[in-house]
Amino acid sequence: GAGGSGGTVILMSAQKIEVQAKDQASINSGFFPISADGGVGTTGTYGGGGGYSSKYPRRNAGRPNRGGFGGMGLVELFAPDPVNNIVIPKGQIRPEPIRLPSTFGFLSRARSRWIFTGATVRQTKNSAWPRYLDPGLTGGKRGPEYRFAGIHKSGSQAGYVDYRSSVTAPGKATGWFYFPVIVTGVVSKALPAGKGSAFHVVEYAKGGLGETNSLKGARLQVLQGGANVLGEWLVMGNTDKKVYLSAQGGAAFTASFAGNEFRVVAKYFDIWTAGTNGFPLRVSGKDSSPKVNVRFGFAACAGFDKDGNPIARYPAKGFAYDLENPSAREKFWDDGKGGYLGRPYVMFDILFNLSFNPTNPSVPMSFGELTPSTPRPEVRSMVLPFRF
Repeated sequence: GAGGSGGTVILMSAQKIEVQAKDQASINSGFFPISADGGVGTTGTYGGGGGYSSKYPRRNAGRPNRGGFGGMGLVELFAPDPVNNIVIPKGQIRPEPIRLPSTFGFLSRARSRWIFTGATVRQTKNSAWPRYLDPGLTGGKRGPEYRFAGIHKSGSQAGYVDYRSSVTAPGKATGWFYFPVIVTGVVSKALPAGKGSAFHVVEYAKGGLGETNSLKGARLQVLQGGANVLGEWLVMGNTDKKVYLSAQGGAAFTASFAGNEFRVVAKYFDIWTAGTNGFPLRVSGKDSSPKVNVRFGFAACAGFDKDGNPIARYPAKGFAYDLENPSAREKFWDDGKGGYLGRPYVMFDILFNLSFNPTNPSVPMSFGELTPSTPRPEVRSMVLPFRF
């Protein structure tokens, strides 16, 4: 009978695969660093005498075997970057291996499909129709207007969460998320939900809370002594002098908050790692940085062609990371021809980095940090507020 096929060899690494080369004499004799080679038949030979014991001439003496050689098997090598993280000697693996990306590494991601925000684009054709916008007006913003914050807007860390830390003692540090403060003030009146209102209401007699619903999706915090947070609630909407808060979740809301300071922060996500709100820290002398991190990116488009390809996608490739600055948000309305259009379809991309290198996040800080027990960050909630 014939020799059996070579079977399968699978090697997977979350870091790198390096195969040490053998000397040429070993290769000539059929001894390879990795082999999924088929066998040879051993049922005798044609014409008597000893048969082949190997497929390779340097080890063969005698007559051809009655059975044929077994076929090649399969060698698969997995690494995070199959091109650069797999180093093998040329021609010394039988059969030639198939390179594939690891199913586990320091980077992983979650990406949404295109999400339709509904009838969020204002029409410019007929002033008698609802939601008309005069295209001749300055700006001509047809919406929707997306907002996000709490991440680096540019540079090598663009899109990564702005997580700050401070060394408190040798080998110890404390960290916190940086969420920009949008507005501050003193509560004039606090009205708990009920009596016909589905929302808690904070009144600010001085005014200056911004355009209607410009704070939607952010968080309002009531403070004591200017620093201690008494409670935090999701902003559902606002006028110039009132903020409407979700009555679902958050601390107990009472009228006694009147007279306390408040602030609205651009907090649009909630991340936990190993049961703690935040990231584990790496401490080296007087410096500290997060061991892990998360990157948020966004794209939007006006619709789809007959083949399902996005129309007027922004950015054309990849994702945008600055939805905080007005000039950056403006690009989501720019049609690239000096005019404006609406992009009601939006997509988000979340990248998880388990060995975060602040200098160059595309390269792991240390492969030694990456083990099956490496803490993994969880995005427990994320909102992308938009106005239209």
